[in-house]
Order: sequence, then structure tokens, then C-alpha cells
Amino acid sequence: QDTDGKTTYHDTRAIIPDSTYAGAYARAIDDMKRNGAIDPATCGSVRNIGLSAEGAEEYGSKDTTFEAPTRGYFRVVDDTGNVVSSHYVRKGDIWRMSHTTYAAIENWIEIGLRRTAELGQTGLFWLDENRAHDKEMIKAVNAYLSTCDVNDIDLRIMSPEDAMEHTLTEMRKGNDIISITGNVWRDYLTDLFPILELGSNSKMMSLVHMLNGDIMAETGAGGTAADLYQKLRREGILKWDSIAEFQALQILLDTQGQNGDEQAQILADTLSEAIMDILDKKLLPSAVPDMDTREHHIHLATHWAAALARQDNDLQMKERFTAIHEILKRNSDTIIAAIRGQRGQKIEMGGHFTPHLATLLPPPYIETLHEMENAR
Repeated sequence: QDTDGKTTYHDTRAIIPDSTYAGAYARAIDDMKRNGAIDPATCGSVRNIGLSAEGAEEYGSKDTTFEAPTRGYFRVVDDTGNVVSSHYVRKGDIWRMSHTTYAAIENWIEIGLRRTAELGQTGLFWLDENRAHDKEMIKAVNAYLSTCDVNDIDLRIMSPEDAMEHTLTEMRKGNDIISITGNVWRDYLTDLFPILELGSNSKMMSLVHMLNGDIMAETGAGGTAADLYQKLRREGILKWDSIAEFQALQILLDTQGQNGDEQAQILADTLSEAIMDILDKKLLPSAVPDMDTREHHIHLATHWAAALARQDNDLQMKERFTAIHEILKRNSDTIIAAIRGQRGQKIEMGGHFTPHLATLLPPPYIETLHEMENAR
């Protein structure tokens, strides 16, 4: 819709519908125009620490999201009747209010400080002093950091526009950056940077640190799931690239290993080897046009079992997985041929939550699972 209220249509390459974030995205587009595509072989990476503990800064689905029924004002009023904030809206406007507890804010700052110190990288707080919410967040960040020794730590506060430009500049130099953001920016950036680097966010993994010290791993791009599901039903092929899920599992096993579980550490180290083998050989659905996710999993399982069979830190695990590796090697070609034999066939899965495994996994797959179970 044009500024005069008329609706016209134009050829479009990209649309940034949310004015709150448009400035930063405009900087990214300008950077691409000036410098071209980012080279994933030489660029740095971006780690993101998002403010999300205790439901902090959730958006879109909360009970504080409203559509304005008419022109007027949305006001936030405290218990004494004082107006905390007021926003003019037009009929049909979407208004929402995020909320954050001090415990979540302090936890977020502490994680950002710790990770910046551990990795020796630059940590950027994406906060705009001209926004009322961010202005309060900046006060909280400065208050917290004033109690810490940050002399040898590179922590900065930048507006999202400047943070975007600085991050892309450093990435092109091969430098890594830690972005420390609110939950919405966390969501956006875990899509944006992998897409700029690799053309896909399916290899992206997010770690959510809980207030009690636990970790939740979040991976993948849920928005593509429905299309992938329909393609599997129609054509008998599943094209989800699940390497990020394996990376998440590796991180969680490694965390368990650091807590003293020796077998979990072995599993983490060997899974890391298997993931590197898979990436080096490009055994991914995204890299091989006719590769199915199930075939991808067979390759990963075979390489992981091989790495476990090579290790000598736990001889019982070595013996067990040597047998499993032999089973996988012996049956993998038959399984893959059976999976590829389903191409072009319609598959009735039985729903998202209770799928018919016998339909999804052809007989050689099921038989091999039973054989491995008996080998254990």
C-alpha cells in the first residue's frame, strides 16, 4: 500500500514488513550490494545469546497481543493508575507487549559476559537507546557490568543497525562475533546469518540456557516441516537435512560428559567425528539431490558406529559398536535401495504424532534395527 493509501503492485525482490527491524535488515542488504555474497569458506560465525528465560520477551502468541478494534490508544497502567506507556493505533493495528523479569535479564547478561570471556570474541548487545524498552535494558546491562571485572573483555552496546553493519564487516574479515539480543532478534538472527552464509538455516542450532543451569537445544526451521511432510506423502521422499539435530545431540552429550559421565563423553567425541565425516563427504539431503533423510541417518549411524569401534577408552563400548558397525555396513546398501524404491509412491504416515513406522521404514530397515538390538 502506498503512502497515499492506494494499493499498487510492483516487482519485488524482498519485503521487510516490520518497521522496528527494517533498519538493520536494510544495512544487511546494503552490505550485500556493496560487497557481494558472504564466502562460507572464509567468513567468521555468529553465536547468538537470546533473552528467553522465564518466557522473557515472547511475542505473537502471548495474551498481551491485541488487534486494535478502532482508532485510539493502548495504555499500560500500573497498580496505582500511573500510565507506564501509551501508543496511538489505528483500526486493525497489531499491538503487543513483551515482559521480562530481572532474574532473566541478569541471567542473560551473565551468559553473554561468560561466553565473551571464554571465547575471547567481541560480544555485542543489540540495544537501541532511542527505544524505551531498550533504554531500560541498557540501564540494566550497565548496572550489572559495573559490578564485574570487564577490563579484558570486549563487550559493546550498539543499536541493531550499527550491530548488523559491524557484525557483517567482522564476518567478512573471518572474525567471530557473539550477538546478545532480545528474543525476537534472537529468532531473526538465527535465521538470517546461516541463510547469508549457506543459503539455509536448517544447519542452525540454538542452545537455551535455563536459570537452573540446564541446557535446551533448539534446531531447525519449523516453517518448512509442513511442506516436507506433504512431499513425503505425495512422492515418498523426505528431504529434511537433520545435521543440526545431531550437532545438538553432540552438545548435550558433551555437557553430560563434562559433568563426569565418561561414556557420554565418548559418545559426544565420536559423534563429533561422525558429523565431520558426513560434512566432509557431503552426505546430506541438501547436498545430494536424490538423498533421503532416512538414507542420511543410515550414513550418520554407520560413521558414528565406526568411530565408536575405533576408540579405545571404553573396551566394552568398542566391542559392542564394532558388531553394530559390521551390521550397518552389511545392510546399508540394501536399506538405501529399499528407501529409494519408495520414490514416486504415496505414503500414508498415519499422522504427525503416531506415524506408521512400518510404512516409513522399509523391511530391511526394520530388520537391521532388530539385528542391532540383538547385538547389544
